[in-house]
Amino acid sequence: MRYFTITALVILLIYLSYIDLKENKIPNKIIVPAYIVAVFYNIYLFFFVDRSTVYNNFLGFFFSFGIMFLISFISKGGLGGGDIKLFGLLGLTLGLQSVFKVILFSTISGALISIFLVLFRIKNFKDSIPFGPFIALGFVLSLLIKL
Repeated sequence: MRYFTITALVILLIYLSYIDLKENKIPNKIIVPAYIVAVFYNIYLFFFVDRSTVYNNFLGFFFSFGIMFLISFISKGGLGGGDIKLFGLLGLTLGLQSVFKVILFSTISGALISIFLVLFRIKNFKDSIPFGPFIALGFVLSLLIKL
């Protein structure tokens, strides 16, 4: 079941990255159904696998959603609502420790690549850079790199 969940998340993140790069937004018509699936996934875990996993997933949701909402509030919209909801979805699906790694890796990769884009004058400092692809990259890096 775990491999199915990871595969589904990779496919979802690739698709959302494409949309975010093309339209500069992560649409609710994709995020909301993914949340519904994640809730059913947690109900399944609660009754058939392990209740502590569900508690950890909800902690991951509140941590990731809360931190990203706070960052968006402080930066006055520097982080979009779709990114906040996407991090919440990952927290609800992966749990606290895993979503913390995703946040760490996506932030580092986003910062490094953004600095590169600005230094080589591909983007200006004030240009908007979609964060969805960095979230996807952070997720993949969190799978590959064990901390």
